[in-house]
Amino acid sequence: MTDTLQEQPAVEELTAQDQLQQLISERTGQFEINMDYADLKWVRNSLEKAEFKGSNEAYLVVTSILSIDQILKSMDPKSTESHTITLDATVIETINFFLNRHSGKGLESARRLFIAAMKFRTTMEKISNLDKSIEKLNAEIKSDKK
Repeated sequence: MTDTLQEQPAVEELTAQDQLQQLISERTGQFEINMDYADLKWVRNSLEKAEFKGSNEAYLVVTSILSIDQILKSMDPKSTESHTITLDATVIETINFFLNRHSGKGLESARRLFIAAMKFRTTMEKISNLDKSIEKLNAEIKSDKK
């Protein structure tokens, strides 16, 4: 019996620039969130009523509503079951931005807003952590070039 050495593929260590590109790609990609139909519909309706300033914010509202509408079409309106949905980072950030500016009155309005905001909180933390990692790696790359 002979021992055969199986060649292990060389593990290439990613360069800092490659790591940065990987982080940026992840940061600008899609994220999963668990939501039921009613909460997602409430978010959509809130965006519909959102007060925006300028064409950039208008564009973000339009693209976010269109993205949510596509997801809502695939969900059963009568279901109270949570589903894992996938949204682009820009849509998530837009929703978070407008939820933070949302105003309302009374307990029910506060409850709905709080529930919606909590659904996006973990994902926003992931995005924020990616931003910090990108910033840190950018700084390292700049200092290595000096």
